[in-house]
Amino acid sequence: MSCSCLRSGLFRLLLLLCLGANLVASTPCDDLAGLIVLRLQISREVAWSKFCQGKKVADPAREAVMLTTLKQKGAVLGVAPERVSALFLPEIVASRQVQEELVSGWRMGLPRPSVEAGDLVAEIRPRLDAVNLTLLRLWSEIPSSSLDGSYREEAERRILAAGFSRDVAKVASRPFASPSSGN
Repeated sequence: MSCSCLRSGLFRLLLLLCLGANLVASTPCDDLAGLIVLRLQISREVAWSKFCQGKKVADPAREAVMLTTLKQKGAVLGVAPERVSALFLPEIVASRQVQEELVSGWRMGLPRPSVEAGDLVAEIRPRLDAVNLTLLRLWSEIPSSSLDGSYREEAERRILAAGFSRDVAKVASRPFASPSSGN
């Protein structure tokens, strides 16, 4: 068994454990959409932690460092920096949107989570970093030519079905659009 097949098998196992058994007969685009949903779910935890700590949602310095690190890791996987940005810039914007929506709602009196906020640095960000790395590995295996925009609507539906707003779904599904479409 080749190393690539082993990584792919381990990747699918990780997805099955994280997202449920409905991904058994999945495509790389299905897996990518599932990981994007998982990343957005973690963004909810980020929002609650930041809200409880009185931190601002936007953290441009951390986002820049994260993107630079992902570009470096992408280079090792053979992914061009522009392609890393094409995946992660929309996900950063979508994550920020999720956090802003939640924090705004909590400030206006909407129900708050009943759980204690997780530690952003010690607990939540390491999980987010692991999802990012898994996203990047999968992204490295999906040819740009296969991202013709045909899966974007399905990705949006999956994101909406997970309870995220239409605005978040539109932004988070951008990696599925054709690179030349500019959407």
